[in-house]
Amino acid sequence: MALRFWRQRRRILLVTLAALAAAGLLQNAGHPPHWAIAALALIPLFLLAILFRPQLRLFLTKTAVAAALFSALSTLAVDGYITTILVASFLLLVVFLPSQLWFLDGFRLPWISVSQARKRIALDRETVWQKLFPAPREDHFDPAVAAISQGVDPDVFTFFYATNSYYGDRKIQTRVFDVDDGATFKLRDLSLPDVDDGGPVSVLGHDLQGKDGQTILTLTEGIWRQGIWTAWNGWLDDYLRDHMDRTAALMHDKPDPSIKGQVLRDALTIKD
Repeated sequence: MALRFWRQRRRILLVTLAALAAAGLLQNAGHPPHWAIAALALIPLFLLAILFRPQLRLFLTKTAVAAALFSALSTLAVDGYITTILVASFLLLVVFLPSQLWFLDGFRLPWISVSQARKRIALDRETVWQKLFPAPREDHFDPAVAAISQGVDPDVFTFFYATNSYYGDRKIQTRVFDVDDGATFKLRDLSLPDVDDGGPVSVLGHDLQGKDGQTILTLTEGIWRQGIWTAWNGWLDDYLRDHMDRTAALMHDKPDPSIKGQVLRDALTIKD
């Protein structure tokens, strides 16, 4: 699980700094010691959440930031119900409102965000290609994919995920293009708005380089006009490398250390 902690290093650092700041400010403001202890308790609680309930990581991140803001405001030593209401409203606006998709994700980054992940797979290139390339089939290496069937167009494939019944019945369509058999291909997420509709437009490139019976897999993700909140959380989660960790673990038939995998498994558990 060390890899999972490493992928969450940015979020861990943010929570740790916010909790330490809250504890220090509360102590300096003369509040009871248990307030500072409660703030510091957010750190081990967050680490446990990463291990067992990663869905809580966003809530605990916002809670730590809210605690730091509250502690900073408490140093002003102001009293009264009106002040309390104003402080609470401020915290709700600053910490919890941005997480609403219609708020910060309503603002788009005016450039193409590019991220890359690379990992060595202990399988030959032909085997990796057969597993990764989205040809129509029922037996996908990822247990979250129930089946892949071809779409209306020759280069469009539809992914049916096993968790659809939990999240709601829907199909995830992907356009496959720039295919160099055995070497490279790109996937375009068709569930997102088109270029003419303002995006965001997401493309995930796959590059396979075989060497000594193994494969160097490189994933390159480019997103045009990505939402600010989505981009921020993706950066905190080191999302593409987390996705790569899941892919490599499943291909090697090893335990999946990724946050993405844990969330999917928990979703299936809740469904069952």
